[in-house]
Amino acid sequence: MGSNFSYIHSWDHSVFGILSNNTVVRLCNGTWFAFTGSAMQIVKSGPSGLWGIDTSQNLYTFDGQKWWFMQSNVKECETNVENTIFWIDGNEKVHCAKRNEQKPFVLAPTHVFNHEIKTMTCSATQCFALKKSSSEMVFLSRTCPLIERHTGETNVPINRMMAMPNGTIFGLDHDGYLYVRNGGRRDSSWSKRGSIHKIRHASVGANILWITHRREVKACNSQKAGMSSGNDENSGQCMESSATSSCLHGIEVTGTHTYDVCDSCCYNKGIQSNSSYNRYHGKWCFSCAFCYCWYFVIFVNFFAFNL
Repeated sequence: MGSNFSYIHSWDHSVFGILSNNTVVRLCNGTWFAFTGSAMQIVKSGPSGLWGIDTSQNLYTFDGQKWWFMQSNVKECETNVENTIFWIDGNEKVHCAKRNEQKPFVLAPTHVFNHEIKTMTCSATQCFALKKSSSEMVFLSRTCPLIERHTGETNVPINRMMAMPNGTIFGLDHDGYLYVRNGGRRDSSWSKRGSIHKIRHASVGANILWITHRREVKACNSQKAGMSSGNDENSGQCMESSATSSCLHGIEVTGTHTYDVCDSCCYNKGIQSNSSYNRYHGKWCFSCAFCYCWYFVIFVNFFAFNL
């Protein structure tokens, strides 16, 4: 597949990417696995599940086997609230919907937040949105419908935001420079981190800051990128470009395996270890149910021969 990434997203220990041909891939133990039949420009995972937006701005959700169409005219989505999906439409209006328990792949009636918003993100305690026509940041509840708590000024023209559970927010400006702020404080301001620019996308999961830069994916220490003081000589060092990169490591695409039904166990169970993941991966395995049945047969035969 090559190191030709256009997008990266991480939540907890899960890392998803999109290649330049719009193929969705997931990182499992150092190897990128491709989803079959996917052509997305955005993919996000979180407590509300795995969601994607295709090149025609249609919103989909993934059930472990296939992508289900959910909504049209969607520019961005936010997945960090359990059983709830937020999205921004083509008119910069924010919508939200809860999972419909009777019909899991049909969205319940949506609620509209009336401000024109260019980007939004949620931490473990609240959500944040940037107004399109001003420098205001809106502090919101994590509920559907959204409740506006207060607003605060921003000192940098941020284009995209991504929040950590603790409230730290990373942002990218129009030139692809990285910024960070303490999202929980109204009087907090954005501070620049590192000297790299033209970062296409950034995302944070499990204290790792993932970025796409020059079509490559890099993983950096988010604590150094986000929590150091501006006067600290190590502040933002993971973003510095040098011969000895201070990023933790660069991730290369090392596999061309197909993401099939069995591999969906990796996502549904949150499996990250190589032994657990490969347990479900292979051409002999046709479904996760088959995997479990196979183990049951082995278990029964073991006791039959040892009694």
